[in-house]
Amino acid sequence: MLRTIFPFWYYVEELKKAPTLEKTLFDSKGRLWVCSRRTTVDINHTAGLLCIDFGSNKSSSSDDVVRYRTSVTNQDGTVFDLSTGVFDIMECPDGSLWVGTASGLLVIDDPDNWAAASFRATQIKVPRNDGTNYADYLLAGVPISAMACDGAGRKWVGTMGNGLYLVSADGLEVVHHFMAGETPLLSDVIYDLAINPQTGTVYIGTDRGLCAYGGDATEAEQTLSTDHVRVYPNPVCPEYRGHITISGLTEGADVKITAADGRLVRTGTSLGGTFIWDGRTATGHRVPTGVYLIMVSTADGQQGIVAKVTVI
Repeated sequence: MLRTIFPFWYYVEELKKAPTLEKTLFDSKGRLWVCSRRTTVDINHTAGLLCIDFGSNKSSSSDDVVRYRTSVTNQDGTVFDLSTGVFDIMECPDGSLWVGTASGLLVIDDPDNWAAASFRATQIKVPRNDGTNYADYLLAGVPISAMACDGAGRKWVGTMGNGLYLVSADGLEVVHHFMAGETPLLSDVIYDLAINPQTGTVYIGTDRGLCAYGGDATEAEQTLSTDHVRVYPNPVCPEYRGHITISGLTEGADVKITAADGRLVRTGTSLGGTFIWDGRTATGHRVPTGVYLIMVSTADGQQGIVAKVTVI
């Protein structure tokens, strides 16, 4: 229970001896979530996840609902142990909560139901795509230490010793797995992640320092406007071999790139508010010198703009 000590201090009985409270989060409904990382026998504390719903009376704890769990049951009726340690918690745009633990990943689809006896958590199942109907729990057994959500709703997941994962927005696909020995990632031990919503850059805090990855998804705009859209570099110089970025788009915007004579060069869909073009046609050939039109429309087709890029 929540205990008030006049005039300002209060504490939660279940956590007053907790040795390591790794992460706290206020969700969009004003609930407080607290991750407890370590089970310690000598002080009789078991790691887990706490939620405090402060109720409608914010000046009193009389209607607070406090629930601390050291284990949960998943959608298959299997018990998921939280006592091995809860490291991180993240709220997604749809209101669900992703929880990183020493035993893997857990999703709370219905945070409103956390305190109920009927509560069930979700372990996302990734199809094997091997001709069978089998699937595996996403990142089962992987100690997850840090998480962040990019502009396209994809999840970046850091681990304690297993590198960095980029997971699709629905969690059904591991898009990339970065390991220190195979990429410029400084270390496979990751403590924290942060994403710049304007640039999509992912900042990665490790046990060997800070590094950054140039992500390709920015925060989407609410409306499509020429005031927001940027194309860079522009013009594209002959020696340039990098990507051409079109930013300031709406979520899921439809992009068509054509030559000045109307020939279709490339099509695609924005990731969050960004579309990346490699300067090539759909068949992989680098486009010749010229002016190219970038026609963008919202996912519902209700708005559209045209931008230009010059390839020298």
